[in-house]
Amino acid sequence: MSSEPDMDHIADAVIKAHQLIQDHGTSEMKALSRMLLLIVGQEIARHSCTRDGVTTFEMADIDRQPKQLHD
Repeated sequence: MSSEPDMDHIADAVIKAHQLIQDHGTSEMKALSRMLLLIVGQEIARHSCTRDGVTTFEMADIDRQPKQLHD
């Protein structure tokens, strides 16, 4: 079994729980559900922009000099 969390299944479960909590939960439950959605989204973003422990932003070769479009 992999030590990596299955983020798709986690996200699906959190979204379903969030929908139920929005309909029937207390204000505290709703706040915690929104926080959990945020945390899961951040984790998905972190996983999607990391390869071999290096973020894609670090791997990108960004030329910060403006390019001239016309002569």
